[in-house]
Amino acid sequence: MLGLLFLTIGLRAGAGSAHPGMAARARRIVMAHPPATWLRLFLCTWIFGAVCVAMATQVPGLSQLLLAFAAMKWTGYFMLTYVTFLRPDVKRGPWLAIFLCE
Repeated sequence: MLGLLFLTIGLRAGAGSAHPGMAARARRIVMAHPPATWLRLFLCTWIFGAVCVAMATQVPGLSQLLLAFAAMKWTGYFMLTYVTFLRPDVKRGPWLAIFLCE
C-alpha cells in the first residue's frame, strides 16, 4: 500500500497544476464528432496494433518500438469508452462487445 501511495504522489506531482477548462474542452471535442467516428478510430488503432504485434515477432530489432505502437489501441479504447458513457444517444452494445473481447 505504501508503494501505491508513493506512486500516486509521484503521478500527481508529475502532472503539474490542474487546468480547470480541460474537461469542458474534452467534452466539446467528443460532442463535435459523431459516435461512429470514435468507433472507426478504435477499429483503426486495433488493426494497427495487431499489425504491429505481428511485425514485432518478425523484426526483432524493432520489436520494442512496434510493441509500443501496438499499445496505442488503448487510446482508441479509452476514447470509445469516454464517448459511450458521455453521450446519451450512443448505443452501448458495440462498446460492450469490444469490452468483452478485450
